[in-house]
Amino acid sequence: MNSLIVIFVAILDYYHALQLWHLYVVSAILSCLFAFLSAANFAILPQIVPKEELVRANSLQQFSMHSSTIVGAALGGGLVGMMGTSGAFLINGLLTLAFSLLVMFIRVSPQAPLKTGHWKAQMGEGFRYLSEERTLLGVMISFVLINLAAFPIFVLLPIFAKGVFGVGPVGLGWMEGFGGAGAIAAVFFLFRFSTNRWRYVILQVSLLAIGILFVLAGLPVSFGLFLFFLSAMGFCLGLIDAQIFSLFQIRVPRSLMGRVIGLLNMAFLSVQPLAYGIGGYLGDQLGARPTMMICGLGIMGGAVLFAFIPQIRKI
Repeated sequence: MNSLIVIFVAILDYYHALQLWHLYVVSAILSCLFAFLSAANFAILPQIVPKEELVRANSLQQFSMHSSTIVGAALGGGLVGMMGTSGAFLINGLLTLAFSLLVMFIRVSPQAPLKTGHWKAQMGEGFRYLSEERTLLGVMISFVLINLAAFPIFVLLPIFAKGVFGVGPVGLGWMEGFGGAGAIAAVFFLFRFSTNRWRYVILQVSLLAIGILFVLAGLPVSFGLFLFFLSAMGFCLGLIDAQIFSLFQIRVPRSLMGRVIGLLNMAFLSVQPLAYGIGGYLGDQLGARPTMMICGLGIMGGAVLFAFIPQIRKI
């Protein structure tokens, strides 16, 4: 579906029929499809990867996402230069179609047929499971609140690029690239070291580190040091993402995996618009640096809350 939509956009663009509202509609549809795809990706991993390798598998998935962001931006720019926007859309759609066909060759272990029903009833089963599993519920709520403080950085980075450092779009690209590079470094760390026994410590230390890095990035530092802080944030976020998803994949029964992972994704994604609005408002009223420091203090507060939830210490 994703590939066909992008190919349709390429055709509209080629015949000069593409309008702005088309892009809004397509972006909304692709975002919905991404939510389904993300939940399915994380739900299928426990069926094809041993439990002891789930952290590494999740880190590898994060690696593919972050590296494609960096490499894809460069390739996309080159394709637009050589073939125009319609050609770039077409290549994107065809590659997505090819990769979707490869998924057909993935073999998963057989399982008992799942009960089907109304989507509300299925979602209710996921909610009931989380209400009984207080540890997972505490982890999810904690990180939703922490993301509320962390996501404004995506609104603040363009302000830093233009209004604080004066580096423009090129500098913004460097900022995003350094954050992605830090996340990729976390992948190699997780491949080298087994972290299952230290999950709680890694989550706690990474959260505190991200909060401190936000506060430091809000100080009047040089552009180079700001990039270093962003790469360190990316490293810590890479560690956190792999640990969180592997925790759910290990503990949630296969019969409920898709529903619970879907709720986890929904919780993370639904907080983004609110976080962007808060970040934009505070950035406009207070400036980028004070807002960054406020976000850092919020993350540190969430880390302290995370530490004082007894059930979470059992992870």
